[in-house]
Amino acid sequence: MIQEAWKQIYAEWFPSNAYKHAPGIPEFERYPDEDPYQEESYSEIWVPIE
Repeated sequence: MIQEAWKQIYAEWFPSNAYKHAPGIPEFERYPDEDPYQEESYSEIWVPIE
């Protein structure tokens, strides 16, 4: 599912609003749970904007 979320960010979210990707700042995935494969775990995608 994380791959689909990345696609949605760039194909839908960025084109549909005034935010722009901030160049030179890394983007990343964050997995706060110790075991990201647990059914109830979640992840975050951090994308720099300007």
